[in-house]
Amino acid sequence: MNRFYVPDEESANTCHYSRDHNAPIAVSGVDTIDGKVKLYRGVVQSVEDHGTASPRGQRWRVTILDSRVTILDTK
Repeated sequence: MNRFYVPDEESANTCHYSRDHNAPIAVSGVDTIDGKVKLYRGVVQSVEDHGTASPRGQRWRVTILDSRVTILDTK
């Protein structure tokens, strides 16, 4: 299971579509544990909207089970 934040509403909508239609997607986001930007591939299990008062970049938290992950951030 992987949890990450997507940066914008368009990415969140893509994740909602994946969840609702059981459709695999590829989407980038920030890992909730190590803070690195990664590319996630798989079917979204959940999308949590933490609201407009959440810290920047942490509004939409996504969960993907059994995904393929590629690290994009080399920091």
